[in-house]
Amino acid sequence: MARIVHLLHSFPPDSRGGIEQHVEALAGAQLARGHRVAVVAGSESHGEPVSEHRSGVEVLRLPREGEWERASGRSANLGRLERWLAAEPRDLLHVHQFAATGPGAVELAARLGLRTVVTLHDLFALCPLYFRLRDERDPCAPDVDHTRCVPCLAQASGARAADLTTPFQSRTEQYGRALGAASVLLAPSASLVEYLEQVPLLAGRRVQYVGFPRGAAPRASGRWRERPARSPLAVATWGGLVRGKGLDLLVLAAGHLEPGAIEVHHHGGLLDPAYARVCQDLAAELRVPLHLHGAFEPGQLEARLAGIDLAVHPSRFRETYGLTTDEAHGLGLPVLVSDRGAPKERLGTRGAVFRADDHVDLARVLGGFWEEPERLVQLASGAPPDLLTLEHYADRLDRLLVEVTGP
Repeated sequence: MARIVHLLHSFPPDSRGGIEQHVEALAGAQLARGHRVAVVAGSESHGEPVSEHRSGVEVLRLPREGEWERASGRSANLGRLERWLAAEPRDLLHVHQFAATGPGAVELAARLGLRTVVTLHDLFALCPLYFRLRDERDPCAPDVDHTRCVPCLAQASGARAADLTTPFQSRTEQYGRALGAASVLLAPSASLVEYLEQVPLLAGRRVQYVGFPRGAAPRASGRWRERPARSPLAVATWGGLVRGKGLDLLVLAAGHLEPGAIEVHHHGGLLDPAYARVCQDLAAELRVPLHLHGAFEPGQLEARLAGIDLAVHPSRFRETYGLTTDEAHGLGLPVLVSDRGAPKERLGTRGAVFRADDHVDLARVLGGFWEEPERLVQLASGAPPDLLTLEHYADRLDRLLVEVTGP
């Protein structure tokens, strides 16, 4: 059995995003298989390193560091990680997200004799803004020139472009070395693999599609009923509320129909309060019922969505996986997503797509469900996709472990 260390930006209970929940479940599954499992994660709530145990998993929480501090190679967390790794033998470092230590963790692990697996759950290794979404609207091409990146980063951070040129170039070079030194590079979706294959920083490196384990098994739909045409349609989207998730698109689309035709519900923390107010003002102007229900615990989602007819995820991001699509299937909901990124790969016949960042096309699809209820009944009765279970995903990683560390 292997001695595995998972590295990521945060870990429950500090936060429970998709990557955090994934690593928590994966660590438990690997522990049950006899592996020794530890987690190293960044923390917003600790000013010093804290070591603890959660359900048999050793957890080292590292204090928050600035982006350019990490990218410059001056990360204090990197030294803390080195001392911690050197204290006892480990076999494998599995990097899920670099924000706790920066890119130096891969070369550090190599110096200490550990193999490294890097799963590129997002585009953080290429862009400090995670999603390569310029002006929070326009997706960047895989081969975007860094001279276009710097003004975008300056606009997002409020710094001067001239002050970011050298740090960003250094950051790019360091991530290039880190990704080049990794034993294996993985990605959770076919669309992300296709994108990464076109990124110059990864030229000559193979990125393997490994998939991503779903949560609850897809549930059969059956609660949809014939309803009078043009009766109100309750739609929901969920996750942390930021501009890139496109709630304003959903409000605009609903505003194209008659007042009250679409009831819009959002569940999740208001990570960008100013954007939340923009959406509320827009909804009031267009007479769209908009309900911002706030943050929730994972076990509360089913109750939150009890009266919802359709899950709609209008993200502008190039979603690298999109866990909310699986969550919708797990609750038996039909789902509507944009044609950008990975979620469209996992619709089965219980989902539909609209053109990304196009509220008129989104209104067209929603209007069809509103005016012809049988369309939604047909969608809801479709088959969900075959989704990867945690057990099968752990099997895949075990085979990779044997490849990179030996039997």
